Amino acid sequence: MDVVFLLYLIAVYLSNYNLYIDWGKCLVGIMAKIKLFIDFDGTIFDTSEFKNEMFDAFFRCGYTLPDIKSTYVLESMDYKYNPEGHLDKLQKIKPTNHKLALARIENLYKNITKYLYSDTTEFLDKINRNKYEINMLTLGDIGFQQKKVDRSGIAEKFQHIYVTDTQKWDYLQNIVSSREEFVLIDDRADTLEKVKAKFHKSLCMQIVRQDLDIDDAAIMYKEVYSGIKIKSLPEAIKYL
Repeated sequence: MDVVFLLYLIAVYLSNYNLYIDWGKCLVGIMAKIKLFIDFDGTIFDTSEFKNEMFDAFFRCGYTLPDIKSTYVLESMDYKYNPEGHLDKLQKIKPTNHKLALARIENLYKNITKYLYSDTTEFLDKINRNKYEINMLTLGDIGFQQKKVDRSGIAEKFQHIYVTDTQKWDYLQNIVSSREEFVLIDDRADTLEKVKAKFHKSLCMQIVRQDLDIDDAAIMYKEVYSGIKIKSLPEAIKYL
């Protein structure tokens, strides 16, 4: 039965008892919010700049740039990069002051809010929260991703924070149904293509903020995405 017609019948029934029905509230109560998933790295967080400063911290500990880059690629092969794992690989090449290196990594988190893209808060505040359920969906090492999100101070802007170490097109099966309408904003072309293929009613947008070089493990980022592309988060508003 049509929802509006059903509400009409309810209103007629209640009117017999001189009761008032607020149609707007009824409709809001019946209509579920659309889930909006926003990626973290490369979408709201400048991962490239954070990585550069991580490299600099390792360099100041006595490691060479070629070793830092090669071990970074190894540590990132499974998309579960962790700076402590990166450090362990460097230590096998050249043992240095391990405690000092850990302290320099920890020091990066103290000012981590500066890596948030400047348009992030503005975008999150403009989203219609009566229509959308705002969620973060981030892939990577659980502990490292959670720490970045928590220290960034952005978590309070989201209704749910989903941190996964499995690919997003598989993880989403736990959150949405195959025929559900939802929105995903991500910077990785391969992720968006596979989500679109698996969830036909999804609206997927690729945000292209940064160019990755040959040292990055996320080479799949360079794939051509066939859907909507944006260069900043506010551009996404017109599609919501």
